[in-house]
Amino acid sequence: VYITMQQAMEFLDLMNGVSSNNDGDGGDNNNSGDPIVLSMYARDRPSVNSSAIIIWALGVFVAWLASIFRRVIIGVMPRLLG
Repeated sequence: VYITMQQAMEFLDLMNGVSSNNDGDGGDNNNSGDPIVLSMYARDRPSVNSSAIIIWALGVFVAWLASIFRRVIIGVMPRLLG
């Protein structure tokens, strides 16, 4: 849960029963009977990690490309040496 410092101070004031709109007369406006309602939000998370699939596909492509280059180099080297 992420809250700003101002929100944290307001929350702590509510937990302590002090009103955030104190009228300045030095008295405490006790709100201990008022309920505190918090709403927790979460972002939607995909069931499949698409970045992992992209990294896997890139690894497979690089391995395939390396095998192609290896075949080409092995096929060219005898002609260069002989």
